[in-house]
Parts: sequence; C-alpha cells; structure tokens
Amino acid sequence: PTHRHPIPSSRSTTMLDRLNAEITIHHQVKHPNIVELLNCFCDDKYVYLILELCSNGDLEHYLQEKKTLSEHESMFPS
Repeated sequence: PTHRHPIPSSRSTTMLDRLNAEITIHHQVKHPNIVELLNCFCDDKYVYLILELCSNGDLEHYLQEKKTLSEHESMFPS
C-alpha cells in the first residue's frame, strides 16, 4: 500500500522543520535492523519516502497476527 504524508502547511514551520529533521536523521541511519531511507521527494501536497524493501512484510501486520513478540524474536528476527 502507498502511504502518503501531507506536507505541513506553511503556517506550521515548526512542523516542517521537524519533518525535515526526521528525514535527515533517517537518511543518515545505517543499521541492519532499521529500514533504510533510500530517497525522498515531494510535490505541492505530499512527501514521498522511498524505503528499502522488507521482503518479510512489515512489523505492524506481523504484530496484528502474532499479538506479541518474544524477547528472542525481537533480538533475532527470522
């Protein structure tokens, strides 16, 4: 599914600054357990984030199915 995040209005410069800071931080983080931010761009209405492919699905859907994670699963995903 496509997730679109509206660009904060120009009245909310603090929100726009926070969004830019989060994007900058995410782009700099390189770790095997964190989805990599490959690129981003925006148009007049939305910010688009291009993320690394997670072939085993996402954590949200996994947790909906399993309800909880054991300590071992959280440390060593399958």
